[in-house]
Amino acid sequence: MSLMWLIIISIVIVVIIYELTHRILIKRATLIVQRRAQSITDQIVFDVLNDKLNIHDCDQQSTLVSDIWGKGVLSFEYNIGTVDSVPVTRDELERQLNQLAIERNVDFFQKAPQAFKITDWWQGKKKFHMDVTYLMNEASYEYVQDLHKLGE
Repeated sequence: MSLMWLIIISIVIVVIIYELTHRILIKRATLIVQRRAQSITDQIVFDVLNDKLNIHDCDQQSTLVSDIWGKGVLSFEYNIGTVDSVPVTRDELERQLNQLAIERNVDFFQKAPQAFKITDWWQGKKKFHMDVTYLMNEASYEYVQDLHKLGE
């Protein structure tokens, strides 16, 4: 009887160790992908804002929007001075982001028509905010599709 309990306890311990290791590895891989995508997106966004539009009143680090939409969604928030400090429209800024992405051969999801999509654009109490989604994977592409459906 004690051999049976020893086998059951051993199996439970092995399963727990496997699950913990698996979660740690998956989380680490997800963080690596997020950081890489954030770095690429930041380079494009800040080059357009700073160099092409001469906007220097912005936080020089984006933040991941949230995992609420899914673990693979690569959407980043940028804080800029005020809406008045952005001399272009949302569509024009998005066009410039994607034009620079083409020049730099930025990879994106095969079904997506472009690398970046401005998914939100609003004036907060103190700063102007915009969310830029990097359409690098299927989760980000579907997120943008869902937002488009909500807007209809």
